[in-house]
Amino acid sequence: MWVLPLAAALCLYPKISAGVALLLGVVVALTLGNPYVATTKKLTSRLLSWAVIGMGAGMNLYIVAKVGLHGLGYTVVGIST
Repeated sequence: MWVLPLAAALCLYPKISAGVALLLGVVVALTLGNPYVATTKKLTSRLLSWAVIGMGAGMNLYIVAKVGLHGLGYTVVGIST
């Protein structure tokens, strides 16, 4: 099963965005299935945590802070109303 390691290596290429990597993973999983069910069942929570951390590491902190301030304003208005 050479397709899974190849797809995983392709997702590590810097030009592949997180969204494209996620879509590639969904396509591979739906077409080929998961031959490593026992292994991935044990690692799912840890892998998901690492994936969320990795996607967050690629975010621009200035934009996150700017959007967070807008969200804080909407929250204050919503609670006040």
